[in-house]
Amino acid sequence: MYSRIHEPHACTLTDALREWAASRPAAPWLEDSQGIAFTVGQAFTSSQRFASFLHHQLGVQPEERVGVFMSNSCAMVATTFGIGYLRATAVMLNTELRSSFLRHQLNDCQLATIVVDSALVEHVASLADELPHLRTLVVVGDAPAAVPERWRQVAWMDSSACAPWEGPAPRPEDIFCIMYTSGTTGPSKGVLMPHCHCALLGLGAIRSLEITEADKYYICLPLFHANGLFMQLGATVLAGIPAFLKQRFSASTWLADIRRSGATLTNHLGTTAMFVINQPPTEQDRDHRLRASLSAPNPAQHEAVFRERFGVKDVLSGFGMTEVGIPIWGRIGHAAPNAAGWAHEDRFEICIADPETDVPVLAGQVGEILVRPKVPFGFMAGYLNVPAKTVEAWRNLWFHTGDAGTRDEQGLSPSWTASRTASAAGARTSRPPRSRSWWASCPASMKWRPTPFRRRARAGRTR
Repeated sequence: MYSRIHEPHACTLTDALREWAASRPAAPWLEDSQGIAFTVGQAFTSSQRFASFLHHQLGVQPEERVGVFMSNSCAMVATTFGIGYLRATAVMLNTELRSSFLRHQLNDCQLATIVVDSALVEHVASLADELPHLRTLVVVGDAPAAVPERWRQVAWMDSSACAPWEGPAPRPEDIFCIMYTSGTTGPSKGVLMPHCHCALLGLGAIRSLEITEADKYYICLPLFHANGLFMQLGATVLAGIPAFLKQRFSASTWLADIRRSGATLTNHLGTTAMFVINQPPTEQDRDHRLRASLSAPNPAQHEAVFRERFGVKDVLSGFGMTEVGIPIWGRIGHAAPNAAGWAHEDRFEICIADPETDVPVLAGQVGEILVRPKVPFGFMAGYLNVPAKTVEAWRNLWFHTGDAGTRDEQGLSPSWTASRTASAAGARTSRPPRSRSWWASCPASMKWRPTPFRRRARAGRTR
C-alpha cells in the first residue's frame, strides 16, 4: 500500500507509482488485451520518458493541456501518467466522439497537442479546417495515410529513446486532467480535476472493496472515464495490485477474461451488467476468482444474478459524479440491493435539501442531493471556461448535483434514496442531470428509484 494512504490531502497517483516502482520495480502491474505487459518499473520509466518527450521534443510546458484520444492500453496509461509527471493536464477524450462533439472539446481546451490512436486519427483529421489551435499529433500505432501538412506528426514510440523526466513532482492541488460532462443540459463542460481529487476516487475504492495485495482488477470500462481511470486503475496504484486492461467491453468475452486474468475485482457501469447477465448460462459461470463487483446502478434483480448464478460474494454500488468524486460507497459484507451505500463522512459532507432554498428536508422527504468536500482539493476545481456555471453549481457553498434523494434513519446511520431526475421550475418533466453519474460504494445509504422532485417557480425568476 502507498505510504500516504491515510493522508488523503497529500495523495497523488503519480507519487504512488513512483514509490511503488522504487520499492518493487519487477512487480507485475498492467497487462492489456493487445498482449502488452508492464511491470511497475517499466510503467514508471515509460511514463517518465513520455513526460521528457513531451517537454524536450515537442515543447509542451507544465500546465499546458494535452489531449488523450486513445482506447484502453498500457500505452494510454503511460501517456496519462507521463502528462501528469510533467505537471501538464491530460484532456481525456471519449473515443466515440465525432464531428461537432469532438470539435467542441478540442477547441474548448485549445489543444495544440493530442496523443491519438492511429485508428482514430481520421476523426481528428476530418475537422482540420475547424481546429485552429492543433499543431502536433502523437500517433500510437501505424502512421495514418495522411494528415494536414500544417500538423506535425510524430510516433508515440519515439518517446522510448528519451531520458526520464527530472522535473518537479506534481502537487495534490495541480490539475491532473480534464474530463467532460455528458452535455445533457447544453454543451459539455470540462471538469478540472486536481491530483488529490483523482486519488480520492482510488482511496474510496480501496476502503469500500477492502482491497488487499491478494487482489487483481479487471478493467473493461474506458480509461477516459473516471470510473476506469481512477476508481479502478487508481486503486491498483495506491494498493499495489495488478490489473488487466480490456481494450473495449465485451459481454461475450467478459467471463472468459475474468477467468484467464485471475481477477478478483471488477466494475460495471450502466448497462454493462445487464449485457453480461443476458449471456447464455454455462457450466463455467462460477469458474473464476471474482470476489466482488462494483455495479452502477445496482438493481436488486442484477445483484441476485451475480450472487446466485456467478457466485460473486459481494455486489456493491455507490453514488457520485465527475465533479464531486464518489462520496457514497457500498460495503463488503453488507448487501444493499437497489442502494448506493454509505457516505465516507471523513471525506465528504452530504445533505438532502429543498432545491429552491437549500434548507435540509426532513427524513423521508424528497430533496436535492448536495455535496461538499472535507479534503482540500478533493473536489473539482471548477468548469473550464464557464465560471458562471461553477458559481451556479456551488450556490450557498454546496455543490448541487441535480439529483433527487430522500433520507430515512436505519440503525446508526441515515439512509438515502435517490434518483437521477430533477425537474425544472414549474415543469412536469424531469430535468436531465448536470453530468453523467456513476456509482460506486462511511455512514449513509442511497437507494435509487424514480422519485423526481419539482422545483417551485419563483416570481420573476427563470432558469
